[in-house]
Order: sequence, then structure tokens, then C-alpha cells
Amino acid sequence: MLGIADARDIATGWVSSCALLDAGAVKCWASDRFGQLGNGVLEKASSPTPVHGIAGSVAISVGGYTACAVATTVECWGQGAQGQLGDGSLKGSSIPVPVKGIAAIQSLSVAFAHVCAVRRDGALFCWGDNVGSDLGNGSTNASSVPLQVAIPLVRQVSAGGLAYLRTAPCRHGVLLGGQRLREAWHRNTARLVDARAGPGSHRDRGR
Repeated sequence: MLGIADARDIATGWVSSCALLDAGAVKCWASDRFGQLGNGVLEKASSPTPVHGIAGSVAISVGGYTACAVATTVECWGQGAQGQLGDGSLKGSSIPVPVKGIAAIQSLSVAFAHVCAVRRDGALFCWGDNVGSDLGNGSTNASSVPLQVAIPLVRQVSAGGLAYLRTAPCRHGVLLGGQRLREAWHRNTARLVDARAGPGSHRDRGR
């Protein structure tokens, strides 16, 4: 790809993409309507452009019109109207802003309007839109700062996205925990699958 010779990861959102380079910098390209290219301007880019101020990153994720990178801190940029930048505001930003209240993050996943991140000790945090119980905290109130989800020993998270089947939105989060438990929450119902019980074993519960 023009302008990228050393990418170690790539992430795509609805209308933009970003690449994590070997040195820890991030470059993004395509639509920039909400500042999701992170370069301080609102202009579409047909080739990769450096994200402002990002260095030493170990992970990236792009979803909807928002992107985030993990380095010493977590920084996000782009659309923020539902609090998905995690900086305590409901404003978007065309340059990265630090997410409040979390550190030692090892991975994260950006959905259409919410974000979830896993800390090195296995703690899980989510923030942003919550109309479909996306944050997994038992409410439908959005949060512009990270909230801890009451599930221990998480190793991996996928925040899902916003998909349409006919006219019905589908939002979900999936994670894999230290006890080999996989849990997904979908609006106000969660299904817990215990890998030790074998295929097909489950129980449904409200969240």
C-alpha cells in the first residue's frame, strides 16, 4: 500500500481504516467527516496519513467513525457524541485524546458507538453508547468515561458493532475469560456458555 511498508496490524471502520506500524506509529486513510483520521483536519485522504502524536502503540481498533490506540495510555479520536472517546465529554476530536481513568490496557475493541478495553490484570472496562446495554453494567445510560464490567479474568474482548437485519439493530459484546467462559450480552439478555460443559450447554439471564 502506498505510504505503508511496515504495518503489523490493520483495522477498519465503516468508512475509514488505520494501520499500526512496527515502530508504534499509526496511519489512517479514507473518510474524515468526524475526524477519524486523527490528523487534525477534516479532509478525506486517499493515502495513509500519520495520526497526530501517536507513538509506541501496541494495538489499534476502528469502529463506526471512531478509532483508538493503546500505548502507555489509551487514546481515541473521531466521533464522540455518545461519549465513545472516553475523555468525559460528548464531543468529537480530530486528534487523539486520552481516555480517562484507565491504564495498563493490553487490548481494546471499538464498536459503532462504544468501546471496551481489557486491562493486563483481566479487568474489563467499557464506555460510550449504552442504549442496547452495550456497556454490560445493567443499565442503558451512556457513559463518557470507562465503567468496569463485573466479569473477572478477561483475556480478549470484541465489542461487536451495529448490524441491521431488515430494520432491527443488533448490538453485542463477546469476551473470553480466564475460566474459559464466553459471554455475550445482547440488549437486555446475556447468554453464558461454559466451555467445560460442552457444546450446547447454556443458560440465559437478564442483565
